Amino acid sequence: MTAYSYGLSKTLKEQFREPEFLSFLVHEQPLVKLTGSYKPANKTTGFLLHYLAGAGFSAGYEYLWKPAVKLPTVLKGAAYGVLAGLTGVAIWEATIRLRETPPRLNKGKYYTHLVLAHVVYGVTTALASRAMSKTEG
Repeated sequence: MTAYSYGLSKTLKEQFREPEFLSFLVHEQPLVKLTGSYKPANKTTGFLLHYLAGAGFSAGYEYLWKPAVKLPTVLKGAAYGVLAGLTGVAIWEATIRLRETPPRLNKGKYYTHLVLAHVVYGVTTALASRAMSKTEG
């Protein structure tokens, strides 16, 4: 998903790089500034938060499709990706609305990209889960 976002950003010359956007949102928060822990946004924080969220989504996917007798399909991975993407849109929207000065962002493009990126992630997770299940069995 991250590679997809970075590739799309480069191709369309738009800011779709979630780790960088996360770093900006975290390091520009008023509470962070008040506690004195403010420092310029760095990508490490964004990547850490982004990959932790990805691990959480991946664990959620595994939990949801483990009870199924069949291995997860590409279609099921895509459907979970759409749901995760819409969840992501809701989280991003809430986060942006809580800010005193929201970042300049074309929400239509960004949110469309976000849902598509989660579809890519859902399909990839389904394929990885299938591959791991075959090696375990």
